Amino acid sequence: MSIPTYLPFTVVAGSIATIVAVVVGVSRALGRSNWSANDRRRTVQTTASVLESGLARSAGVSFAQAPSYHGISWGLPILRSR
Repeated sequence: MSIPTYLPFTVVAGSIATIVAVVVGVSRALGRSNWSANDRRRTVQTTASVLESGLARSAGVSFAQAPSYHGISWGLPILRSR
């Protein structure tokens, strides 16, 4: 069974939109705090880096078609170490 051609683009766009929403939310929340500007900037950058690296790792493993990254019909796809 093949997947619709629009599905990968929709998943990638949704993942990117989620990351952007989280980073913007963290940035706004920290903007209301009494943290210094330098601490806020570092925290937002760290949050963005962690989320982006997670997406990149997941996409890389998926594109490499690693046998440990396959979806199953009764659950979510997971990353497993061998």
